[in-house]
Amino acid sequence: MDRIGISPKSIFLAMVAMVLFTAVQVVLRAPVGNPFTNHAELAHGVSIASAADKCGENPVVTWANKDQGRYADLCKDENGKYAIFIYRVVDGIKRRVTSFEKDSARSLSDLVDYIKSTGYTAKP
Repeated sequence: MDRIGISPKSIFLAMVAMVLFTAVQVVLRAPVGNPFTNHAELAHGVSIASAADKCGENPVVTWANKDQGRYADLCKDENGKYAIFIYRVVDGIKRRVTSFEKDSARSLSDLVDYIKSTGYTAKP
């Protein structure tokens, strides 16, 4: 390598720079949320998150949090519980931030009161 004037140290540093550049690009292009964990499933359980995900497919009503750039679909899920599917829209696709059943909600009105208390407003 010394014949062409490039030291092994220079090659190593160039490779490290390429790896770091690639890692940054992957993180910047990752879906919303941590790409290595699934908050909804870790925090609320796989079956509850899956049931609440169905709210995103068939919401009763949608609310928006403009400050966070998030939306919340509200529904009664397949378990008969009131649930929330919170997401961002990225490239026209709903990307889940979290989803969960709200155990304390006994009606859609209770769910609306809860989502309003967290900064969401009715989506026009």
